[in-house]
Amino acid sequence: MQIIVVGCGKVGRNIVTQLIKENNNVTVIDTNADLIHHISTNYDVMGIVGNGSSFNVLRQADLKHADMLIAVTESDEVNLLTCVIAKLNNSGCHTIARVRSPHYSEESHFLQKGLNLSMTINPELEAAKEITRLLNFPTAIDIFSFAKDRIDMLRFRVPQRSMLIGISLKQLAQLTTNNLLICIIERNSEIIVPNGDTVIMSGDILTIMAMPSEVEEFFRKIGVKTNKAENVMIVGGGATSYYLAKLLSSRDIRVTIIEKDMKRCEELVDAL
Repeated sequence: MQIIVVGCGKVGRNIVTQLIKENNNVTVIDTNADLIHHISTNYDVMGIVGNGSSFNVLRQADLKHADMLIAVTESDEVNLLTCVIAKLNNSGCHTIARVRSPHYSEESHFLQKGLNLSMTINPELEAAKEITRLLNFPTAIDIFSFAKDRIDMLRFRVPQRSMLIGISLKQLAQLTTNNLLICIIERNSEIIVPNGDTVIMSGDILTIMAMPSEVEEFFRKIGVKTNKAENVMIVGGGATSYYLAKLLSSRDIRVTIIEKDMKRCEELVDAL
């Protein structure tokens, strides 16, 4: 694919690294000449110094033939404007904008539809969601979400003296009646794709997929304590802390934020 990445900060560089691994043709744009020099020297990309929201700069990056444009500068407004200009001049180009401000994030659906964006991304919000999932299930090894957070994939180790030990997946379905799928069992460094007759053993690592509410109900029925957090202290009052506090509060978790800037503390109190 022919892809333009506007913004060469940490997020932009990580995106470029991944895109190159997937054998895409990448052009990067940034106002910082040193960043462009560094990334074009160390990666097989074309670098352009300039403002990504300028049509002339985008034209220089061959916007006409681009399959996708990803705008991840520090400015939400620049990212949105860049995507709008790209879409107006190449209707077949998919556009992705990083939108970090809570104000814009709460209107992301409207922005995506109204500005004809393919996607909006918010790394701070995604980090907060990941922390929230881990705080809901601290005993889990890994938690991943799919389908806009409607489905969770979770890995956990079967504890000793668990009611799961010695029963087959067919029997488990009858006992728990939960709408979930055990898709992988890891046993002694071996990966098992189970069927209904597969028997669970102590120490197995199970990978399950289900709706978040079904996961909580499943753990309750099999007698596994999730050790869900009830009180959380967050040090630092940045954007990630704001999103995290908002998510945790909606789940009836008590939150305390420590921030050295009094003005920022007042802003957080008003917002939360």
